[in-house]
Amino acid sequence: MAEETTQTSGSSNTKIYKILCYLSYLWLIPYFVAKGDVRDENMILNLKQGFGCMLLIAIGQLIANVLHFVSVGAIVLMIGCILALIGFINVLQNKDKELPLLGSLFTSSFSFIK
Repeated sequence: MAEETTQTSGSSNTKIYKILCYLSYLWLIPYFVAKGDVRDENMILNLKQGFGCMLLIAIGQLIANVLHFVSVGAIVLMIGCILALIGFINVLQNKDKELPLLGSLFTSSFSFIK
C-alpha cells in the first residue's frame, strides 16, 4: 500500500526541486543541487520516483526509435509520462506518496539515490 504524507514544512526551493524531479532530464538539478536539510526522506522519494519515470520515458523512446517497435515504445513512453504527471500533481498538492503501479518498485530500487 502506498504511503502518503502531507508536507508541513519546507521552502519554495524544496517544492521546486520536487517538481523538477518529474521533468525528465531536469531531474539532474535536484539530484546534484539539493543537499543538506532539503534532501530529506520525502525528497529522496521524489528523486527515486522521478528517476523511474525518466527511465521509463527513455526506454520507451529507445524501443520506438531504435528497435522500431513503435506501438510497444509508445505504450511504455505513455506510462512514463502519465506517472510523471501524477507525481507532478502530487507535489503541487503537497503530497509525498508513491506513484501507482510502479511506485513501490521505484522506491525500493535506485540505491545510489541517497
